[in-house]
Amino acid sequence: MKKIGLGFLAGLIMMVGVNFALAQDSISAEKTALIKELVEVTGGKQSFDDIMTSVFAGQREHTKTMMDSLFADDKMMSPADKAMFAKMAQESVERATARAQEYFTKKFDFDRFVNDVFIPSYAKHFTADELRDMIAFYRTPTGQKTIKVEPQIMAEGMAAFSSILPDFLEFMKKTVDDEMTAIKQKLPKKKSKRGPNHE
Repeated sequence: MKKIGLGFLAGLIMMVGVNFALAQDSISAEKTALIKELVEVTGGKQSFDDIMTSVFAGQREHTKTMMDSLFADDKMMSPADKAMFAKMAQESVERATARAQEYFTKKFDFDRFVNDVFIPSYAKHFTADELRDMIAFYRTPTGQKTIKVEPQIMAEGMAAFSSILPDFLEFMKKTVDDEMTAIKQKLPKKKSKRGPNHE
């Protein structure tokens, strides 16, 4: 089964759980058929599952990197404690990711999502002629190659993001600390209570 294109699925992945107000009966039968054909030509549900597997794998790496950064520079922890914590954190991330993926697989109805979200969204943003152009493109050798390689491009992008994540988290920590310090400085200082005999 061919993998679906990253650009084609980007909105789909980001909009999981979003409830669109567009009424299904306002979309022409022609557009509905074209959008379903677009889903089919780009791989359908199996391809979406492949993409989501890559997404969960990337999320697993992001979470691990984030948790590692929490104690990497902790001078109060011994190397042995850091190693133990890293092992426990990795096991925790694996369990959490597996549970999330299992939940998503059981609860997510791809066909219903296509009908309730994907069709209204694509019908809103693309004309029938534009949908035909997209279908024609994905049937070409270049389109088929795009479908095959874009999941790899997504994985490479996630790996690159993971490499800069520790520095970003450190920056955010410092930014939050700076903001908290500024807020505390603006707070009115409490007056010290003095006893009745204090002069």
